[in-house]
Parts: sequence; C-alpha cells; structure tokens
Amino acid sequence: MKLQPPLQTAPATVSDSWWRNKRPVLAFTLRFSLLMALFYALSLLPWADRVAFPAYMRANAAAGSLVLHTLGEDTRVDGISIRSERFAVNIKRGCDAVEPSWLLAACIVAFPAAAVAKLWGCLAGVALLQVLNIVRIVSLFMVGQRWPRLFETLHLEVWPMVFIAAAIALWLAWLRRLRHVSPQLHDSK
Repeated sequence: MKLQPPLQTAPATVSDSWWRNKRPVLAFTLRFSLLMALFYALSLLPWADRVAFPAYMRANAAAGSLVLHTLGEDTRVDGISIRSERFAVNIKRGCDAVEPSWLLAACIVAFPAAAVAKLWGCLAGVALLQVLNIVRIVSLFMVGQRWPRLFETLHLEVWPMVFIAAAIALWLAWLRRLRHVSPQLHDSK
C-alpha cells in the first residue's frame, strides 16, 4: 500500500476571509431589511387603513382618555379623538407605536438567538412601547391644553425621536440581557 500525500487545500484568500467575518452582519442586515420592507408593504394594504389601524387608534384614544380621567381631566372619547372643553387631540397613523414596535421586533427577529428569547424580547419591548405611546398621548393632550405653542414641537420633533431612541435602547437592552443569559455569545479570544 502506497501512502498518498495529504490533499493540499488552497489558502483562504483575503476576500474569503472578509466574507466569512462579515457574514453574520450581512445576514442580520438582510433579514432586518426584509422585515422592514414587509412592514411597509403590509401597512400600504387597504385593510390596514380600513380595519386594523382605526381599531388600534380607537383603543389608544380610549386608553389615553382613561389615564387623563385618572389624572383629573374631564375628557371624552369620540372615535379617534380625545376631547375636553379646552382642547382636542386626534390619534392618527404615525401617532402610535406601530412603526417603532415593528422596528424593535425586526431587530430582535433578525438577530441570531433562540426563538423563546426573541418571543419574550418582542412581547416585552412592544408592551413597553405601547405604554410609552399612552404617555405620549397624555403628555401631548396636557401640553396642548396648557402650553399650545409647544404642542407642534413636541408632537412632530421630540416624541418621534424619543420613540426611535426607545426602540433602539430596548433592542440594546435585549441584546445585553441575551448576552448575560447566553454567555456563548461573547466573543472568544
């Protein structure tokens, strides 16, 4: 029997190494982008404007009015509006936590982790963003009654930034918790 020399493999090229190192980031980016595209595609469907969003907006108005009542405000709900004698606010698309919630969920789902961790991250994060949205509605109503000149700035500039920052902060908190629970995610050196 004749011994054969071991097979020689071609050395890895720089581009092979680059792709191997960047593959997890590229995979995350692709999954995240596809999930965000899915959100925007679904939100453009006619049923979203006729069924899903109106029901959600009415629920937000009812929850906001309930909190305002608890705070001593005399408000009533009329569809998607919260009204008092001095001020009224309409809850419309974009004045909700849907987009930041989807952003957070897309980040979590796109990240390589156990399905249970993703489920709990999505549920907890979306719930916190929904609570934050009620805080936004209540604060905008109160500001609109007391300091109407600040309403537009808070509504169009401050709160949208707060929501995006909150979604990103919740994702980072989930990642940190995930790393704490799953130490194998730490970089090995």
